[in-house]
Amino acid sequence: MKKKIFLPLVFLFTDCFWQTDAVNIGIIHALTGAYQVSAVPIMRAEMLAIEEINAKGGVLGKKLNPIVIDGKSDWNLFKTESERLIVEQKVKMVIG
Repeated sequence: MKKKIFLPLVFLFTDCFWQTDAVNIGIIHALTGAYQVSAVPIMRAEMLAIEEINAKGGVLGKKLNPIVIDGKSDWNLFKTESERLIVEQKVKMVIG
């Protein structure tokens, strides 16, 4: 029996979710630096999942718009970039 792997997505349903055609989501991984070897394949898998979700009509009819950030293997940068994604880019979720 084959098991299907799915990416559970939880959205905070606010007025701004319903007013847009796409939902911004943040993806932050160490795409350069010491952790690049393990992070790049994970990011590619996430992007593939997003493409598949969007090809099937998105989530509640909304396409997912990934905003990819390189954390550069610097944990302080992960913190500041995550905050920036939430505050400035208004992402509904951060994966990383």
